[in-house]
Amino acid sequence: MFTCLMSAAPLLLAWLGCFGLCRELAARKKIPADWRISWMLACVAWGTILTFIIEFASALRALDGTAVWVAWVGAAIVLNGAAIGLARRRGVWSKGAFVSASKRISLGWKQNWPLDARLMLFLTASLVCLD
Repeated sequence: MFTCLMSAAPLLLAWLGCFGLCRELAARKKIPADWRISWMLACVAWGTILTFIIEFASALRALDGTAVWVAWVGAAIVLNGAAIGLARRRGVWSKGAFVSASKRISLGWKQNWPLDARLMLFLTASLVCLD
């Protein structure tokens, strides 16, 4: 189980970085404010980064687990650093804002997400863990 988490963590963190960047674009009115659009754009960006990492590693004949994991850790650091940096520059990144957002997320997703969306999330996490 721990190996599964270590393998999937950089992928999830990179997606969260993409989503954070999309939410920053929405806050700056560069894209519509609807979170579903940010979700979709984050998925597209994440898939593009995934393809780039795999193709680049393949071209260098370095397509192995370690190289891909290191690339994803780097991508996660860069993406989350950019999202946090933009939020700080906008003046909304503080401990209080982070705590209130995490409380809203932890309370809201179980109540507001439909059953099929929760099942899809569970099945996707299960597939990732079947490493």
